[in-house]
Amino acid sequence: MDTNNLKSINDIEKVKTQQPQDLFLKVWRNKFLNSKIIQTTRLLKDFSNCCVKITEIDDHPYKEYITKIHYNIDEPLSLHQIPSSCTELYFDANFNQDISHLKSLVNHYNKPLDEGDIPDHIQQLDFLHFNQTLTEKSLPSSLLLLDLGAFFNQPLSTPLPNGLLELTLGYNFNQPISKGILPSTIVKIEIGTSFYQELLPGVIPSSVTYLNFKKSQFNKPLSVGSIPNSVKYLFLGDSYNHPLTKNIIPDSVKTLRLSKQFNHILSENFIPSSCTELIFQNDFYKPIGVLPNTIKYLKFKGDFKQRILPRSIPNSVTTLIFVKAFNHPLRKNTIPKSVKKLSIGSHWFQIEWDSLPSSIKTLSLSENFNSTIKPQSIPESVKVLDLGGFRGPLVESIFPSSIEHLTFGEYFNQPLLKGSIPDKCKVLDLSKGVFNHPIEAGVLPNSLTSLSFGKYFYQTTLTKSSIPSSVIHLTFRNEKMRKFYESSD
Repeated sequence: MDTNNLKSINDIEKVKTQQPQDLFLKVWRNKFLNSKIIQTTRLLKDFSNCCVKITEIDDHPYKEYITKIHYNIDEPLSLHQIPSSCTELYFDANFNQDISHLKSLVNHYNKPLDEGDIPDHIQQLDFLHFNQTLTEKSLPSSLLLLDLGAFFNQPLSTPLPNGLLELTLGYNFNQPISKGILPSTIVKIEIGTSFYQELLPGVIPSSVTYLNFKKSQFNKPLSVGSIPNSVKYLFLGDSYNHPLTKNIIPDSVKTLRLSKQFNHILSENFIPSSCTELIFQNDFYKPIGVLPNTIKYLKFKGDFKQRILPRSIPNSVTTLIFVKAFNHPLRKNTIPKSVKKLSIGSHWFQIEWDSLPSSIKTLSLSENFNSTIKPQSIPESVKVLDLGGFRGPLVESIFPSSIEHLTFGEYFNQPLLKGSIPDKCKVLDLSKGVFNHPIEAGVLPNSLTSLSFGKYFYQTTLTKSSIPSSVIHLTFRNEKMRKFYESSD
């Protein structure tokens, strides 16, 4: 065999056995190739989202690096004007001409789509003003993402392209959807506000994992099979208010957001055991009912206006959030010992001794909170405490010694007393509100590593001896105060 050929074969075999990182380092250490890589990277960064006039592109020195073009005139667009590097073309509100092809098209177009208008390699199509009938050949088979826009409200009479992964039906859409219209490849569907049609079993393909009615007025009763047993994330919009019976929500669902209007008792097995995250969107006036012992995240976004009975919250819940008010006090054993993070939104909520379990690590009170806090009412397990609207006053041992991160809210403006900030506290945040009181030496614990003051804080008596030497991060939102402190001895 020829010696040169043998050497070439050996070189090829060496390359085959080298690790990718070794090959990269060989290329990177070559000065010429290194400079070319850096130059190309910079050009891609500088010109990938270039806003130039379409008439200027031909003479643009780096047009082969342009990947996005914004087209904002109402004139026909010729394909030869677009560089081959371009993958996304954005048509602004002025454009309403016949379209040409690219991989991604986002526009205000509103003309009928005939076969071939959109080439077969388009992957994403987003409309805004489009409201034309779709025929069998209107959309290319290459389409992966389709957003029909806020104005679309035409019957879907022919199947959407097989291969489609995501579909968004916008604000105006309110047409029946027949079985077989949505392809078996689709995984994500979002349906807009106006949709109010019966959803029969089999209409939503069994490939769908994410189904969101967004802010929809949808309130047609669901039957078993309406939601396929593939859906993991189910959001029931704003209006759905029918009792949930067994198997309406399939046992594939992990995250369930009930609608803002939903107000029914949940009986046993109505929420599947697969569910780990449950959100009540608005005011809820019924007893909680029976929830599966698999839920870890439970959130009430509206007013919660009834007593919480012991064991009504599953002992699997680790995060419990009440966004707004509830008008009954918490009693012992109301909150299960599994809860590690608790957020209370009530303005008058009173924390009673022994009402909160010793499992809680993070406790957050709302900005509306306006009650006193009694010593020993917060469990010794709490490490992170956000006081929300707490106004004070501070008394000795008001906070447990376990606190490591303490945040005061917008309305707090009370003097800090010696012993009021726990000795283990590492982060003290006073930056959110109106706090403006002198801080004497020895008031702040030597455990602090981070200290923040708000824009209202301005105390010329503050000296460097007032701030523990342990503080690494010191922040003043008041620029005048910052300059004064930095210039002080």
